[in-house]
Amino acid sequence: MDHVNQRELRTSENRIAEKAFRILLVLIWTQNTIFQYVRVVLMSLPLFNLIADHALTICIVVSALFALPWITERIRGGDVLFYCVCVMIVIGSLVFFKSNAPHIKSDLWRMLGTVFPMYFIGVSYSHETCKKDLFYASVVGVLVSLMYQFFLYSSGRTTGDYNMNAAYNVLPSALYVLYYAFERAKFRYWAVAVMGIVLVLMFGTRGPILILMVFAAYEVLSVVKNARSAFVKVVTVLLVALVLFFVFSEDYMIKAAEYMSELFGKLGFSTRIFDYFLEGEMTTSVGREKITETLYQALAEKPLSGYGLMGDRLFVDSYAHKIYLELWVHFGVIFGTLILGFFVLVPVRAILRSKDVEERDFVVMMFCVVLIKLMLSSTYILETNLFLLLGISMGTTRKNRRDG
Repeated sequence: MDHVNQRELRTSENRIAEKAFRILLVLIWTQNTIFQYVRVVLMSLPLFNLIADHALTICIVVSALFALPWITERIRGGDVLFYCVCVMIVIGSLVFFKSNAPHIKSDLWRMLGTVFPMYFIGVSYSHETCKKDLFYASVVGVLVSLMYQFFLYSSGRTTGDYNMNAAYNVLPSALYVLYYAFERAKFRYWAVAVMGIVLVLMFGTRGPILILMVFAAYEVLSVVKNARSAFVKVVTVLLVALVLFFVFSEDYMIKAAEYMSELFGKLGFSTRIFDYFLEGEMTTSVGREKITETLYQALAEKPLSGYGLMGDRLFVDSYAHKIYLELWVHFGVIFGTLILGFFVLVPVRAILRSKDVEERDFVVMMFCVVLIKLMLSSTYILETNLFLLLGISMGTTRKNRRDG
């Protein structure tokens, strides 16, 4: 009887830990979408306004504590070693690269406490368990963000030139509902996916739009490859050919950009992406070209050793905007390339070994969100989704190795 009670107790604890992990994942996934608006609501309420700035942290910490059995059960010694190596790189850079210390110290807690630990969340991730949670969280995130944009318009305000942070914040949710629409192929999912696409376009930021196009292209090619009907394959190929013709036909593209720029302008949304196209600046950025030029000059002086973690901040006010260049400046060409190879090969290995289509496509989606973004913007050292992707990829590889 005691053994039965103990089993029931362990089962109950496991269920609590699983639910806590799912809540933790949703909190992390929505911290830059839904929770931004929750915070505003809390700020307007008596008493709650006292904890509004710390509400997310409190919820995450409490959820993580209850989820610990779920997480620790899935973590291995190699995972702890990976975290320790990341910490040692940071501490080592503080000790041996004194000039970098102010830049590292300003983001020290963020790296050690919120960015690197995302690897453990990724390793503990189960797509089968959490995929619906992420879908509903993404739907709410897209709808709330879309309503806010229309609220700005109805109140007589505009979205301004553009908001890069907002575009990248909502991008994972917009891509996830698109991913879900391709997987389920039902009208209600496609309706939300279209809303997500429109939302990304509203911000007029080139990077998120490019990522959206790349992932959509991957999904279309997957449909063509996996379709049983020859008719579906032929129709899809013809549609893709039509889109390509439209894209590479300059006259049509100019007319479409002019029309969309006028339409978005009337609605009060950013016309930046269309204006860039009309000005022939879709792939150029004077500021970033200057950053790249400056960092290449610095790299030429120390191509093998680099300047240590955050060494690029010694030469420019921002980061490199290109992950390979940032890694080269930090660790030199050889070690920087090896680290980049690790960042790329871990997800690629998971994609190639995954036997579940939905799981594989989710990893591809995260790969697009992270690696393409880091080729255009942001910094790997503060990119939480990079470490989440590495963890998810490692967990996916282990799962398929066991199942195989």
